[in-house]
Amino acid sequence: MWEEILLGWPRDIVALRLAHFTNFYSGDAHRLRDSIARVLPLWEAAEPAYPHVLAMWAFGLEESGDYARAEEAGRRAVELDPANIWAVHAVAHVMEMQGRAAEGLAWIDDTEPAWAECNNFAYHVWWHRALFHLERGEHDAVLEGYDRQFRADAESEDYLDMSNAIAMLWRLELEGVDVGARWRELADKSEGRIGDHVLAFIDVHWAMALAADGRRAALDRMLATMAAAAAADTSQAPIYRRVGSALCEGLIAYRAGDPETAVERLLPIRYDVATIGGSHAQRDVVHQTLIAAALAAGRDCLARALLAERVAARPNSLPTWLRYAACLDRLGDGAALAAAGARARAAELRAS
Repeated sequence: MWEEILLGWPRDIVALRLAHFTNFYSGDAHRLRDSIARVLPLWEAAEPAYPHVLAMWAFGLEESGDYARAEEAGRRAVELDPANIWAVHAVAHVMEMQGRAAEGLAWIDDTEPAWAECNNFAYHVWWHRALFHLERGEHDAVLEGYDRQFRADAESEDYLDMSNAIAMLWRLELEGVDVGARWRELADKSEGRIGDHVLAFIDVHWAMALAADGRRAALDRMLATMAAAAAADTSQAPIYRRVGSALCEGLIAYRAGDPETAVERLLPIRYDVATIGGSHAQRDVVHQTLIAAALAAGRDCLARALLAERVAARPNSLPTWLRYAACLDRLGDGAALAAAGARARAAELRAS
C-alpha cells in the first residue's frame, strides 16, 4: 500500500517512512534500498526532511551490502542533521559489518551528544556500542552498557528494547560470560507475550529468553500457539511455516543441551533467516548459535566450513578467529598451520 502511495506522491515522508519499516520487517534488503532510490532524486538537500530520506537511503544501502555508499550517505545525513539518529545508526551498521569496532566506538562516542536524549532508539544505538565492545572481547564494558544504558529501563516491554537485551545476553553466554540473574525479568515479560505472534522476529526473541531461563512449560505453550499462527491466513503465517517455527526449535534445542537437534533445525534454514525481518546485525545471533551448536555437537568439519565463511566476511572479528583456531586444532595435525595462523590473527586483533 505504501509503495503505491509513493508512486503518485513520492514526497510523502510518512508513506516513505512506513514503506521503509515495512521492507525492513520483511527482511527484504533490496526493497529497502530501492524504495528510497525511487524518490531520492525528487528531494533537495535544503529541505528539512532530506536528512531523514538520506538516512533511510544509507540504511538500505548498508543492508544491501553497498557499504561505501552507505557510509557516505549516512555521514552526509549527520552533517546536515547531527541529531539524526537513524543516520548515525546506519553508519554504525556499516562499521559493524566490516569489523571496524574501534571506529564504531569512536563514531558513537563522537555523535552521542546530539542524539542521546532523542527517544528509546538511543538504546538500540547503545546496543551497537556493546556489539563493538563484544567484538573486542571487552565483556565488562558490554555488561556495563547493558545495565547503565540499553537495559537501564528494565520496566520497558517495547519489543526493540527487549530484543536488544535478549540478543546481547545470548551472545555473551555464547562467549562463556556469566550474565547472572539478568534473564529473569526478560523471561517474565516474554512469557506474557507468547500468544501475540505479530512478527516472527519478535517471537524468536521471546523464545530465546524463555529457553535461557529454562521455562519449558511456557515454551511448549508458545510452540503450540505458533503452530496455530502458521496455519492462519495472515502475512506472517508462511514465515512461521518456512522459518519461524524451525528457528525457535533450533534455538530452544541449543539451550536445552541438544546441539545436534539445533544443527538439524538451523542449518537447512540459514539462508532464509532474513525473511523473519530485522537487520543483518540483529539476525547474526542465529548464525553464531549455529556455529556454537556445530562445535558442541562434534560436527567439526561443518563448524570449520561455517567459521571459514565467517572469517572471510568478518576478517577483524576476534571471537570468530578464536573459535576458528580452536576448531582447526580439534581437527588434528593437518590443520595445525592454519590454526597457528588463526591464533596469530586473533592475537593481533586483541592487541589492537
